[in-house]
This record gives sequence, structure tokens and C-alpha cells, in this order.
Amino acid sequence: MDGARLLASHNADEPFNPASLIKLATSLVALKKLGADYRFQTRVYADGKIDTTGTLSGRLLVIGNDPTFGDVGAGMIARELRARGIKNVKGTISVSQDFCFNFSDSAEESAARLCKALNLGNAEPALASDAAGTSLFTLDSYPLHDILLYMNARSSNFVAERIGALIGGAEGVQQFLIDELHLPA
Repeated sequence: MDGARLLASHNADEPFNPASLIKLATSLVALKKLGADYRFQTRVYADGKIDTTGTLSGRLLVIGNDPTFGDVGAGMIARELRARGIKNVKGTISVSQDFCFNFSDSAEESAARLCKALNLGNAEPALASDAAGTSLFTLDSYPLHDILLYMNARSSNFVAERIGALIGGAEGVQQFLIDELHLPA
């Protein structure tokens, strides 16, 4: 046990991605660049006419990049829409290209899941290139410090990749570690 003799080895010469250690570095950079209280915003727009029966004829747009958006967020949006008198969408429920629902990398799949969760009639899922129409409200995520706690405790690669992309990707994290912590490249 003094390190003089090798007891076991598996793929010793194979490189690998030390994902959990990278999550810690990503967390550090995200906290420094965005702040512990940073919140992702999911913005909701109505692009069309709302009639007296509560039917939106046109598009409901949901724009956001919250990596933790899921059933709870969809429920909050549905309640707020109903509180504002919108009970049905005759048209599309469109999401932004970077929108994700329940950790799905596919915006198309996320749009379809959101349509089902909102339960606003037979609206078709679609992708939106940008926000349009009247801004209805904004849903804020949990603060970044809570999201990072979840990410690290659950070792969520999905959340880590989304937050990493927001702060400059692998290159941005590496550059921060070199410039701010003076680690060798």
C-alpha cells in the first residue's frame, strides 16, 4: 500500500472526460460570471387574437433556455394563462430553439411535451425563431445556486452542458481557470 506496487489497472492509457470534476469547475465559473442569484427566464407571449371564450387564435410562444424547466414550470404557465382568461389555443404553441422540457435536448420534442402539459386544446407544437406578439408574463427559475446544487448532487451532465454553453463552453471554462486561478493550460 506504499504505492511501489500496482495492484489493479483498467484502461490506464485511455483518456476520459472527468465529468464530475468538470462540473465543479463549471459551477465555479457560472457563479463568478452569472452570480449565485442568477435566474433563467422563460418568457410567454401571445401572438394572435383572444376571443371572449378564452381562445387564442394564433401562436402562444414560450421562449427560454432554463435547463431545469419541466412539469412544474409547465403547470405554473398553465395556471397563469387560465388566470388571464386563456383556456384554449387554436394554432401553435411555439418554443425557442434552445427550449428544453424535462431534460430533452430536442426543442421539437420539448414543444410537443409542453403542448400536452399545458392542455390548451389541439394546439400544434412548433419552433419559433424569436419572440413575437404581446408579452404576457415571465417565469423565473430557481436561483443558480440551487440549480448548481442539483447539478452536482445528481451529477446532471445535461444541466452542466447547458450552463457550460451559457458561460462560453469548455473553452470559456478553461480560459477562466487559466486567467483567474492561474492554473497551467
